[in-house]
Amino acid sequence: MTLEAALVLPLFLLFFVCLFSIFDMIRLESTMMAALHEAGTAASEYAYYLRYAKADLTGRPLDFAKADAAETGSGISGQSLAKEALEFFASESAVRGMVVNYLGEDYLENSVLADGGRSISYLQTELLTADDHIDLVADYRVEPFGASIFGLSRTGLQARYYGHAFTGYALGDGSGDGQADENVEIVFITPSGTVYHRDRNCRYLHIDSYPVSAGSVPGARNQGGAKYYPCERCHPALTGTLYITTDGNRYHASQDCSSLKRTVLEVPLSEVQDTRRPCSKCGGGS
Repeated sequence: MTLEAALVLPLFLLFFVCLFSIFDMIRLESTMMAALHEAGTAASEYAYYLRYAKADLTGRPLDFAKADAAETGSGISGQSLAKEALEFFASESAVRGMVVNYLGEDYLENSVLADGGRSISYLQTELLTADDHIDLVADYRVEPFGASIFGLSRTGLQARYYGHAFTGYALGDGSGDGQADENVEIVFITPSGTVYHRDRNCRYLHIDSYPVSAGSVPGARNQGGAKYYPCERCHPALTGTLYITTDGNRYHASQDCSSLKRTVLEVPLSEVQDTRRPCSKCGGGS
């Protein structure tokens, strides 16, 4: 029995150490997503100040101090926040720093992350696209305990945050004191559509796409049971992460593909009510 225990106990302990290592890998993946979410939220807020910083091309100093004091009650001026925003979007190093601060250097160096925090790649990150989207991508490799013993290679993983920057939203053209237009009902249309929408967030105004791995695309089907084919506009290769929709039959290389975008216009109801019908989803009542 002593001999058998001496042979089995090391294997028993090795099994549990490997199991705990897998749990650590799952923890790393979830905390990495949370870190990118924190960085993406900060980037969305900074984008507001960056937009106004870029808009002021006259050389006049930016002054948001009154607005900041009214909103936050602090002495931090909008000018300083605009400067911070410019520094934040200057490179991906700000995102890297936020991820390290969120996760902690000690954790990154002692987790299953291969080669520590410096090995995380942010090359695919787009801090602010032309259409005000923020796409944070972190590529990294993990090496669970025992991988080298069993001859297993390092596994590549990817964490991603994709969202829209907070750049404000204004209804109407902003002219006048607003009293003349307070009785004008604004609706939303698309240039090629045949209906108008009363709700800006109507699901028919948005194309919802979601990421999938390239290997799952050949076997995937949309809600109508149709297969997915490569998009004729972005010409995606069947590798890496691709994007599909539930009602479409094309897969795309990026969510920035023009086929996944829809232009929405604000117009007075009086201009379109004779040429378009109300949306069946949101146009039933005023």
